[in-house]
Amino acid sequence: MNITKYLKALGSAAAIAGLQWAASAAPVSAQVCYDFEDLPVGTSYEVGDVVTTPDTTTTLNQFQWSNGLWTDEGVATVVPSNNALGSGSQELNLNNINMRVFGHVPPGEVRFRYADLGGNVNFGVNGDFVNVGNLSALDGTVQGGCLIEVVWLSGPGGESGRVRVSPLNVQAAAVVAVGGQEFYVDDFCHQ
Repeated sequence: MNITKYLKALGSAAAIAGLQWAASAAPVSAQVCYDFEDLPVGTSYEVGDVVTTPDTTTTLNQFQWSNGLWTDEGVATVVPSNNALGSGSQELNLNNINMRVFGHVPPGEVRFRYADLGGNVNFGVNGDFVNVGNLSALDGTVQGGCLIEVVWLSGPGGESGRVRVSPLNVQAAAVVAVGGQEFYVDDFCHQ
């Protein structure tokens, strides 16, 4: 995939949860996944950056610490690791930064793998934002009109697992935002 990086200044603390991905124009039953394998290891993105690929558009936004203060000094870096227990040999490390994901065609279900090795987590669905200690605390909750399911797997020194965000209404689309302090994501899929 060709990657185009655009810098975009974000002036609002309301623009939480940064990296935006968009699904292709495939039917709802089709699945579009992104696993970071086409990005060079070591590539870093800052708040305000936008990454585009043929299937995705990704923006990075401010992160809210556990004390409620916001920071715009975080970084997302493509790393050669598998903390999130995903496919391939690369994943995205989110360090005090959020990613927000939108589909080119509104996605139904959204799934991704994650590893939380410390600090708090920002999570949002369809604009409904929460700041929690661990993503697993959201298992079984409804947020932004979607059911949140978190399956804890195992991982190195923290919490690793899978997240599934399923709209409760057939017409609803799940727009997911996530970020953390020592947080890794992989296999981000829209279906």
